[in-house]
Amino acid sequence: MNILEMALELHAQGISTIWLPAGSKKPAPGQGWIGYSYRRPRLEELQQWFADPDGNIAVVGGGVSGNLLMLDADTPEALQEALGAFQGLGVRDKVWIRQRPPNGTAHDGGGLIVLRSSDAVRSCNVGALDFRSEGRYGLVPPSMHPAGGQYYWSQRPGHLPIIDFRDLNRVWPDLRLAAPPKRITSFAWSVLKGDPKVLGRYPSRSEAEYALCLSLVQTGHAFGDVLRLFRSNPVAGKFAEMDEADPHNAERWLTLTYQKAVAWAAQHPAESGAARLAADLEIWALAQPWSGRTGPYDLAVYLAHLAIVQRCLQDPYGASCRELAELAGVNFMTANRATNRLLGPKYRLLERTSPGTSTLSAGYTLVVPGSFDPKGAEVIHFTHTHPCEKSVSTLRALMGHDSFRSQGLGKSAAQVAALLRMRGQMTEKELETTGRCRSTVRRALIRLTKCGLADPRGDGVWRWVPKEDLQGALDRAAEELETSGALTAQQERHRRARLCRDHWMARQAEHGRGE
Repeated sequence: MNILEMALELHAQGISTIWLPAGSKKPAPGQGWIGYSYRRPRLEELQQWFADPDGNIAVVGGGVSGNLLMLDADTPEALQEALGAFQGLGVRDKVWIRQRPPNGTAHDGGGLIVLRSSDAVRSCNVGALDFRSEGRYGLVPPSMHPAGGQYYWSQRPGHLPIIDFRDLNRVWPDLRLAAPPKRITSFAWSVLKGDPKVLGRYPSRSEAEYALCLSLVQTGHAFGDVLRLFRSNPVAGKFAEMDEADPHNAERWLTLTYQKAVAWAAQHPAESGAARLAADLEIWALAQPWSGRTGPYDLAVYLAHLAIVQRCLQDPYGASCRELAELAGVNFMTANRATNRLLGPKYRLLERTSPGTSTLSAGYTLVVPGSFDPKGAEVIHFTHTHPCEKSVSTLRALMGHDSFRSQGLGKSAAQVAALLRMRGQMTEKELETTGRCRSTVRRALIRLTKCGLADPRGDGVWRWVPKEDLQGALDRAAEELETSGALTAQQERHRRARLCRDHWMARQAEHGRGE
């Protein structure tokens, strides 16, 4: 198997791969591999990188590759000890093992064990083993070692096994879970990669890199993260020139730029602009009647669109039906139909900016409804929420929770529960403003009462019960309704569907190359 075929096969299994110079373990200067620890390369990038048979190939660990974990054993004893541990876990014959022929170096006889963990693991050293996960990579065949010798798979049986982190932690108690990866907006990606179209919007390279720094600050990146991204990507070029001439001066300049961005972000919270509009539209949406049989589903999917806007901090934005389905707690066909209704004449709350493709999500932009009043959104009080809640994010999560799946309480009950939680207590007549008829509202309230989420106060007044531990109350309700784990199962189905799609596209690309 040549290097391109290996890259396509690994891509089809959901693994992020990068190109390295021939016979090297280090990226080329300015290559910017760090970006591919956040997103997998596209098929077009792989075909461009690995068209030349010379070169090495590495796999990137962590969440970007489905929680890929690599155990680097430098000695034969460390390798056999690790394999013995996997034998005890019953997966000895399922893990991948990469080795190389002896070349006279100190690490002859060792190897790299490759697997997937159920959760992202923090990269660390445990005894003689180097655990490579988030932010790390490892060479795989047919790469060449710098001292000579071509890597080979001594064991590679089909798909990678997924091993429960708790089992790994019992064997190696020092292992820790990795922190969730920080978001990087599509704008930041463009500047990091030196996109000339985006850089052309700024009169100078300094301003472009300041805008990038501000975007990274708003998505929670510390200075160390920013410095690492600047040093491993081309960006606009100013920092790279300074870093080549005087690294200390370049770091000082970036420090001042970062501090300036932090000060600006403190005075202008990230909720401004598109994210602020989306937050206000959430409150507006919950206060509107969503009539018809599909109304609750349309509301849940609309809130999912708004959640994506707040996450990516921009509008227009991209959203796939599967991502919307997971956020809304519906299947992807329901998410697709609801999105089409939101685009249509009934609502006109969205516009499509670009069609979806086999590798890219469709693009959308928000349409502000005529009845929307941002000042009106600000005066709606959340009388029954926890003091730490500053937005309706928990209410949106409530709509998509496992307990409100169609097999459980249902989306009508989710709509009623969201409004009831926002106001604290309401009458049945007031709850009809959701667009549900009186009998539907009453049935929803009875179901909520049975799960301990609502309580009748008399005279048709109902009160929301959980005041603080909302997540715990919903999880208990899901267990009682036997819908617990529905989201996890859905995400696994979607992951497998994406792997099948990527595998099919890789085979198509290989077939086209053969012709």
